[in-house]
Amino acid sequence: MGVMCLLWLVALAAVATGPSGGVIQFLIQPATAAWVQAVGSIGAIFASALFVRWQVDLAHARELERIAEQALQDRRQLRARAVGLAVLAVNRIAIVERLLRLDGRRADFASLALSIEVDLNAMRDFPIWQLPNGEAMTKFSTFPGTLAAALKAIRTLESFKIASSIPQDKLDTALGILAELITNAGKRGNELREILDDYVSHGRLQRPQPPASPLAAPAPEGSAPLRP
Repeated sequence: MGVMCLLWLVALAAVATGPSGGVIQFLIQPATAAWVQAVGSIGAIFASALFVRWQVDLAHARELERIAEQALQDRRQLRARAVGLAVLAVNRIAIVERLLRLDGRRADFASLALSIEVDLNAMRDFPIWQLPNGEAMTKFSTFPGTLAAALKAIRTLESFKIASSIPQDKLDTALGILAELITNAGKRGNELREILDDYVSHGRLQRPQPPASPLAAPAPEGSAPLRP
């Protein structure tokens, strides 16, 4: 910028003095050095201001990138927790159902009920309001009810066992309830996974590009930009 101003000043002086050697006279005058120094100082100040502005823009772009990356990590963690709890609920009920089919009359119903209660409490402690939309909240909110229904079936069988023995029809009814819970919960779990996968993928903010240095030479017209 300073060089361009100097050349412009020289050209203006040449036009003003004409072709009779006035340019040389202009350049050797003592005041000319002061003018050149002033123009150079102005150019240096302008270049410094541009450089400071570029540094500020670069810092801002990096901060936006950090925020975007943190938001992406938060979405991934939220997805992992929600889907993990859903899978845990389905697997828990499936394990209980399998144990009852193997030997339902001698099952340790207290331990089975306790394992379901642990998962149920984890479900209730999950911050459901952090899920991205109402559909995801609705899908997730069904799992505590699913675990509660499974717990009720186990408690019913436990009451029969304490009283005398478990009738076969009651055991079959409980197995039917658990099987239906597994099927429905598995379907809702897959739907919840799809919603949260879409949230993680399409909720990603575009990574901001650092601003170009004002001191860098412009790329030739028609050339492809370099990518990192």
